[in-house]
Amino acid sequence: MAIFTDTGWSYDTSSGAAATYGECAEVTAGQARIYIKSPDGATYKVIGTGLGMGIGISALPATLTVSTVDYVSAGSSIYGCNCSQLDINDFLSFMVIYNASAIALNGSANGSVVFFVHLDAYQKISLAAAIATGMPLFILASLTSSFKAVCFIAAAELSTPNLGADATGTAYWISSADQV
Repeated sequence: MAIFTDTGWSYDTSSGAAATYGECAEVTAGQARIYIKSPDGATYKVIGTGLGMGIGISALPATLTVSTVDYVSAGSSIYGCNCSQLDINDFLSFMVIYNASAIALNGSANGSVVFFVHLDAYQKISLAAAIATGMPLFILASLTSSFKAVCFIAAAELSTPNLGADATGTAYWISSADQV
């Protein structure tokens, strides 16, 4: 069995909002809504709220970004890691999004890799230990090492006026994954 297998699920579109603050070292908080298509054609909206960190440089230390489903975006199939089939329950735990973006005036373009995480009992214990350290990097590493599926996204966003570039990693707690 191949390590990565096309599961039949795919990225459809996305929307969200985030606030990023910091000079060189950044903190980010936001909500992401990832729309995914199942192999039978049904569309689901996965909603997550998250906190993360990253590095970047910009003219101003704070940026707000927003996107809607109408903004330009494209994404890949959702590939399973050591699994060839997924169901909607596999999208109900956590996701980690690593994002690289560039901001010019009030627009932003970014590329992301999205890791969908569905934890087993051992992975929950590992995550609890990472949370107990209080170190965000350990939490991101614990979640990322436990991913079940992955996809890639490129998208445009609207931002507060700024000029800069950053790379962030954000862990999202999934609040719902409902059919739309």
